[in-house]
Parts: sequence; C-alpha cells; structure tokens
Amino acid sequence: KTDYNGMGKIRYMLEKKEITIKDILYEAEVEMQVIVPAQQWEDIRDEVTELTSGQAKVREAGEEYFPEKKVSHMD
Repeated sequence: KTDYNGMGKIRYMLEKKEITIKDILYEAEVEMQVIVPAQQWEDIRDEVTELTSGQAKVREAGEEYFPEKKVSHMD
C-alpha cells in the first residue's frame, strides 16, 4: 500500500522492469498486486522501499507458479 504519489513512482519502475501488475485497488491509499519472479523479489521490495522513502507497505502475499515464457531474440 502507498499513497497516490508513491504509486506513480512504483508503477513506472515496475513497467520499466516488465513486472506484471495483477491488480490495483484505489482507495484512501493505493494497493497494488504484482507478480514478481522469485529471484527478483528482494530487489523489487528494496527498490519500492527506497522510491517511497520507506512509506510503502510491502508484503509477500504468497507464491504462484507460471509456465516460463519462451522469448525469441532477433538480430
């Protein structure tokens, strides 16, 4: 959860890192549900904390498993 100003910073960072935003709930504060690859969880959590000067409340809601995406690179 974060305020609206923090949400903009977080959303920009997540989109830049191609992190999937599953849902956004707009109330007095903004609550975002995101899908973060397990190996990136700590880095994303730390970056959210830094971006919001520790104001965002970040928690791990659980684990889900998704099939890996195949990506083709073209030169």
